[in-house]
Amino acid sequence: MDPAIPARPDHVEDRSVTLSFTLSTADVARAQRRGYRLRPMWTLVPLALWGVLILLSPSWDDIVFLVLLVVLLVVVMPFVIAALQRNMRDEIRLSLDDATIVIATPKTTTSVQWGAYLRLEEDRDAFYLVERRRMCLFMIPKRSFRGAADELAFRALCAGHLGRA
Repeated sequence: MDPAIPARPDHVEDRSVTLSFTLSTADVARAQRRGYRLRPMWTLVPLALWGVLILLSPSWDDIVFLVLLVVLLVVVMPFVIAALQRNMRDEIRLSLDDATIVIATPKTTTSVQWGAYLRLEEDRDAFYLVERRRMCLFMIPKRSFRGAADELAFRALCAGHLGRA
């Protein structure tokens, strides 16, 4: 290649981010709990119907059982699911650019178009790419960013391709 010819025009900004992280059991459980908000039909509607039935003919046994069921579903089950999904704790390498999102683990690599995700959500500890069908999300812990510049580049990429929650 001729050194006098630049590889790309100077006005094109490099908009790519590469992150590497491992999810903890608590990370996976947090993502599971957050996912409940995306699937209210599967989790909240049956509990709400059962709650109405209990209110119509209450007994302490039914109320105690309902409370224990809610605790089991919201608190305990995400940790059980996270503990069973050992492959979720493999190292994840995430590469994002204007064209695609590449997710790589030691066992597989997949390339996803930005259009597969609907929006970006954020909490104190992580970002979540919400799938267009709203049935699942992809968690990116904030600790995986090497610095403020990486996080700003990530936010800029997402702002150009996704809506915000």
